[in-house]
Amino acid sequence: MARTSGPEKGAPVVSSDSAEQSFAAAQRSTTIEARIFQELIFNQIPDLIFVKDEDFRIVWANKHFLGVYPQDMRASVIGHTTIEQYNEEERNAFLEQDRIAFEQGFAETEESLEFPDGARRTLLTRKIRIEDSDGNRFILAIGRDITELANARKERIASLALLNSVFETVSGAIIGLDADKQVVMINNAGRHMLGEDTAEAPFDWPAEIGFLDPEDMHPLETSRDPIARALIGQEIGGEVHLMTRKLSGEARYIRVTSRMVHNQSSPLHSVIVLDDVSEAERNRQQIERQSRLDALGQLTGGIAHDFNNLLNTMQFAIELIRRDNLSKRAQRSATAALNSIKRGAELTGRMLAFAKKQPERASARPITETFGELKELVAPSIEASVTVEFGDLEEDLLAFCDQGQLQNAVLNLILNSRDAIMETGQGNSIKIEARAIDFLPTSISASSEQTLPSETEGRFSQGQSDIARADGHAQRYIEISVSDNGPGMSKAVAARALDPFFTTKSVNSGTGLGLSMVYGFVQQSDGEVRIYSEQGHGTTVRMFLPRGDKSTGLEEPFALEPLPNGKGETILIAEDEAFLRDQLGELLKALNYDILEASSGRDAVAMLKAGALPDLILTDVVMPGGIGGFELARLAREIMPNVPIIYMSGYTGFADEEMGAVIAPLLPKPSSPSIISGQLRAALGDTDG
Repeated sequence: MARTSGPEKGAPVVSSDSAEQSFAAAQRSTTIEARIFQELIFNQIPDLIFVKDEDFRIVWANKHFLGVYPQDMRASVIGHTTIEQYNEEERNAFLEQDRIAFEQGFAETEESLEFPDGARRTLLTRKIRIEDSDGNRFILAIGRDITELANARKERIASLALLNSVFETVSGAIIGLDADKQVVMINNAGRHMLGEDTAEAPFDWPAEIGFLDPEDMHPLETSRDPIARALIGQEIGGEVHLMTRKLSGEARYIRVTSRMVHNQSSPLHSVIVLDDVSEAERNRQQIERQSRLDALGQLTGGIAHDFNNLLNTMQFAIELIRRDNLSKRAQRSATAALNSIKRGAELTGRMLAFAKKQPERASARPITETFGELKELVAPSIEASVTVEFGDLEEDLLAFCDQGQLQNAVLNLILNSRDAIMETGQGNSIKIEARAIDFLPTSISASSEQTLPSETEGRFSQGQSDIARADGHAQRYIEISVSDNGPGMSKAVAARALDPFFTTKSVNSGTGLGLSMVYGFVQQSDGEVRIYSEQGHGTTVRMFLPRGDKSTGLEEPFALEPLPNGKGETILIAEDEAFLRDQLGELLKALNYDILEASSGRDAVAMLKAGALPDLILTDVVMPGGIGGFELARLAREIMPNVPIIYMSGYTGFADEEMGAVIAPLLPKPSSPSIISGQLRAALGDTDG
């Protein structure tokens, strides 16, 4: 019997339908096992993992995601959006991130959520788009709880913000340097102190910043320079040094503190703290100067007293000798000796007056007489190459002081100017002037940057009482100034010029007592001394002395005239010192003027070119930036041919030739409000105010 073909003996017989069913069952089993495996894995991961469909409904979530919901809410999570519990702003943010994930395939966001249990948590959530075999799109989201990290970050940011606020608020300069002397960290005060207001760290330590020896004003050697010492590891604890900006000539007393940074991962090598203690140091120097003057006065008084006794003995002896029958030649010699003794007695009298060993010999005398005698004293002492000019004087201008000491003080100032001119070969003229000062408020006159006031207690108290007076009266003064066009002094030298024994002359050329004697006389006279100097232009020294009266000696407080007001005109103030610019601005506003302010000649020119139309320009003479007052006036007249100009300067020795194209009034610094307002009205063509 023939056999039909078929499976071999022992092989299972399976129909085609049953084979497909078995394959499908195997696939389902594999899928289920895969899902179970995935769930096992996802449930072990501590992150919140969930899947959303295109309707933003949760279709699957791991146990950690479900665990944030109460037990009775977990069953309702699957199949819902779960966003109903959040506010509208949060819902919109969630949905927007879902849309981005669907459109772009990926989205990441940091979210602060209030969980169903009431706790607010921060999640870092990443969402990616996935598809199944049928093309259905889903979002797989993984949310990591970073609450503690976020809180720590917020605290760190808050701490840094607080530190930065303190860093920028402190008045002292805080500067971080690396080992190469680069500034890698600096606060606003530090930028201002170094003159680097716009530089971005890191930048090189400014080459123009240096430190001077206050004794001789020479740069400190490297071994004494505080910054160099800090960079080699020395810790500096509050040393006071004289810091200068070489280009500007400005010098200020700075307290330096430094510490090394012992952190190899940090670019910082040293942190330097610089505090401006100029005012405190000036006060200390003022006290020290007074102490030196007191000691000098005691020494002077002792010497003068003993010398006076010797002169008296000599005079008595010569008087006795003259009673004898002397030859005419011997009589002439004895008379000459007595005259010399008389002159010596006058000198010791002045020394005793300076030392306050005898009552002050103050009297009221016309300045015209004092200056007339000075001309005779000065002429033999001044070289022919130096011109000495005495300014025109008011006939009724009387100074109340010791007239002999006044002559000595002015003569001292003239000889100082002569020495500066002859030693440097720069300059050729000295000018002596006097003018009446009706009222000099310290708030207007004094400036920490441009003048170096040496106010006596009496003068300061009088000025304050004048300000406080309610009867419209004030003590009037006379200003006597000596100006030269010599080399000028740096601000650092001018700051110490009044110190006893301080001198820039060679050892055999000066004692350093000249200006301190002037200061002592003015102080004793209840006056004030100011020094104003511009290197390369010259120096002006001003003495303010009480005004005298023929009948009463010291003039009684005088009735102040009302200040002439403006009529709404616009004044452009060009002044590089902010303090003085602000004070002038406030004064002129009070006088009914509108104000434009420029911090340099260059800024003033830019304002004029931009269309500013001031009725008058009030400008400082010496300003940084390449355009001083004289050049500003010339450029201003090219733009506005008829605009009035008034110059201001502490140094008043400028000649008309130096003003150049625009010769205009020159107001001394300081000037009283009445002088300023009067000059403005005169320049604007209205002296009646």
